[in-house]
Amino acid sequence: ASSPPPVPFVSKRSLQQAVEGIREDVRRWLEAIQANMLAALDQKADQSDLDAATMQAANVAGASLAAFAKRTFVGRCASCDAPTQADLDLVRRPTNTGGCQD
Repeated sequence: ASSPPPVPFVSKRSLQQAVEGIREDVRRWLEAIQANMLAALDQKADQSDLDAATMQAANVAGASLAAFAKRTFVGRCASCDAPTQADLDLVRRPTNTGGCQD
């Protein structure tokens, strides 16, 4: 009769230390992710930043800003160089969802 292969045993203490080490690693990773997300959100432009940029562009461009914003969309495809033209009257505008900016 053959005996079963030896099973690797660990002590309860070494298992607890390994689990605690993994918990500490995960906690540090989550803290780093949280810090990175908060830093990214702090750098995000808010409505006052967008309003200021719009006013600055309007002051610099004057009447030409309206002409630029309403010009037709024509050009060439970046990958195949085919001519492109879009009828902006046919483009669906995104709908405003309330509560997202509160």
